[in-house]
Amino acid sequence: MDTLKTIMLAGLGAMSYTYEKAVAMLDDLVKRGDITVNQAKEINEELKKMNEKQKNAGDNPAEQVDELKQEIEQLKQRINELENK
Repeated sequence: MDTLKTIMLAGLGAMSYTYEKAVAMLDDLVKRGDITVNQAKEINEELKKMNEKQKNAGDNPAEQVDELKQEIEQLKQRINELENK
């Protein structure tokens, strides 16, 4: 059981790190003029919701990983769409 707890904590740490990197990337996109401040705020809110959802998620690590992968893909697509505008 300790191994599972360690894996979950590592996952949460990785998720927090990813959130921080995503926010930094949004700031960079705004500075370069690739997206507007409002677009960055919208994506940031989505990131916050995802981050909070993962922190409050249940005890099923496999389900959490699948959901996180799907959400990351959705964000990548959204960022690509905004960059191509």
